[in-house]
Amino acid sequence: MDVSRELVSKIVVNTGWVVDTLVQVINRALEAGNFGEATRALNLVGKHMGMFMRTPTEVTAYANVADRLLSARKRMIVWRKAEDEKEKVIKNNGCNAKPLKRRKRSRGE
Repeated sequence: MDVSRELVSKIVVNTGWVVDTLVQVINRALEAGNFGEATRALNLVGKHMGMFMRTPTEVTAYANVADRLLSARKRMIVWRKAEDEKEKVIKNNGCNAKPLKRRKRSRGE
């Protein structure tokens, strides 16, 4: 019993030791083909490194991108309408007036 207590007292548990041990677990699990255990250890290492947390700035950045895309789509719609109007003017020989419809002549005229 005294030997195990001495070993336990010599083990220093800190962040570096935990991460090193998790890396060893990952390597052993992958070699043994135990992918569930490896995934769990990778998940813990990733959480420690802060890889899976979204910061408020990231969420804000995504919102800003969505707003910018929406305003760009609106500008494209307005631009396309303006281009369509320009094409109509060109087809009418540069005249903005609507083309006249010819009246059919009756036989008595």
